[in-house]
Amino acid sequence: MLKFPGGAAATDGVVCTHTAFGNTGTAAAPFNKGRTATHEVGHWLNLRHIWGDATCGSDQVTDTPTHNTANYGCPSYPHYSTCTGAPLEMTMNYMDYTDDACMYMFSTGQSSRMNALFAPGGARYGLLSSNGCGGVSPEPGVCVVPTGLSSASITASSAVISWAAVSGAISYDVQYRIAGGTWSQGNVTGTSANFTGLVAGTVYEWAVRTNCSGSSSAFSGTATFTTLAAVSCTNDSYEANETFATAKTLSVNSTFSAMKICPNDVDWFKFSSSSSQRKVRVRIYNLPADYDLELYSSNGTLLGSSANGGTTNEGIFFNASGTGTYYVKVFGYNGASSNTAYTIRCERQKNNYTSTGRLDGEESSELLSESFGFTAYPNPVNSNLTLQLAGGSSDLVIINLYDMSGRMVLSTTSPYGEDGVSVNISTADLRSGLYLIEAIAGEERITQRIVRE
Repeated sequence: MLKFPGGAAATDGVVCTHTAFGNTGTAAAPFNKGRTATHEVGHWLNLRHIWGDATCGSDQVTDTPTHNTANYGCPSYPHYSTCTGAPLEMTMNYMDYTDDACMYMFSTGQSSRMNALFAPGGARYGLLSSNGCGGVSPEPGVCVVPTGLSSASITASSAVISWAAVSGAISYDVQYRIAGGTWSQGNVTGTSANFTGLVAGTVYEWAVRTNCSGSSSAFSGTATFTTLAAVSCTNDSYEANETFATAKTLSVNSTFSAMKICPNDVDWFKFSSSSSQRKVRVRIYNLPADYDLELYSSNGTLLGSSANGGTTNEGIFFNASGTGTYYVKVFGYNGASSNTAYTIRCERQKNNYTSTGRLDGEESSELLSESFGFTAYPNPVNSNLTLQLAGGSSDLVIINLYDMSGRMVLSTTSPYGEDGVSVNISTADLRSGLYLIEAIAGEERITQRIVRE
């Protein structure tokens, strides 16, 4: 049964008997190929029978030949009409009555007639803006399996996975493994997760399920990604120096060139202070990419970090120091790398440093009290952040903290003299994520990225 365009909306549609619908179940030959529904939907889209419901009638389409009447079964080709001109009948057209197995086409004219319904002013034009194809809302209380699984930012040792949000979700369980191996599982509240510490050149499988109030969905189907192959990063004379334990020794108050050509390459260096020169400073400059800098004690405690954006040079000073060995980590933000060398300089002296230095290749270790700078540590931070500030052209420093949407989440001020000042900031109430800390003294301003664990 069919309904041509127009008329009451309550009867606007197509109805097929179960024995002539689809190609499985109760569908019976010769109507078991799904063509009965194709025929009826053709009517719903304003097509007439190909014989025009009259002997040698018109179906109002110019490129279909005139038929005597309906054809049945599977007529042999060619099948000629006895109408004027004895045209070759299109018995394989969906709008004839032949068996499903013998139907396979609409004509170009029929296609144009159907598409005209969806043009402005057409009887079916409203379907183009209908919500009918937007999916069905789940029943209340049903926890739905996540969809839209995808993988991105894949490196030799990491990958980011994501999925579409599920209405009513409280959290998601994520499981992953080397293909065919043992599953590891974690829980997140967002719709993405970051895998790290992966094996290079390896296929991983992962899946996710939804946790709702009082119930959980089944796990989704398994998605896969392949980590990138390992790349040798022996790019300079300091390699291999990818770990704290393999840090290469640098002489103090001297300038060195190093390279970080691979996205997963990290450069570690170490240098020592002395009993007479305990104050230390480290700088990297001539940066070809967005590199960041961290300073550690000999027991692995993070003492300071510098994370300016882009190719802005980086520097750290540390005055609360005794005699010992210090470790320096140079790494690329988001895997930044280049086959061009950068410059590193580790310095020590008797007096306090009051800035991170001019950072422009100047090799003098003299105090630069007129230069404004700060060190923020620890970074990443948990509950308390310390800012050690120096220089500046004002007796008051303004400190602002922004989340990555640009929203200010904290602002404070502190008296600020020529000898600098240490400011403690509570970060216990901040959510985990990336933040930007800004210090303003007079006309001078400096920023740095901070990670809240």
